[in-house]
Amino acid sequence: MRSADLFTTVRDFVHTTLCSRDNLRADCFQLSHRSLQRAGQVCGWHFCLHGPRQLQLTAIWEMDSHTVLFYGSQGERFLTAAVPCAA
Repeated sequence: MRSADLFTTVRDFVHTTLCSRDNLRADCFQLSHRSLQRAGQVCGWHFCLHGPRQLQLTAIWEMDSHTVLFYGSQGERFLTAAVPCAA
């Protein structure tokens, strides 16, 4: 899978998972992202869902371990998931 296709797949997976956490409609709330770097190389991505009433849900995609860590609005980790189609 091309890296652009993998990024889109992971972004969509993160958006859907974060929205389902608080029963939010995915088409109503924006997901922002930024790269995380280690020694000048991209090692992951930080995603943030901006919900109603300043609700923010986040996820970290750890590219080395092919996992996504999901966090609730209070900063508690609620899910660790394998990256879809990481093979």
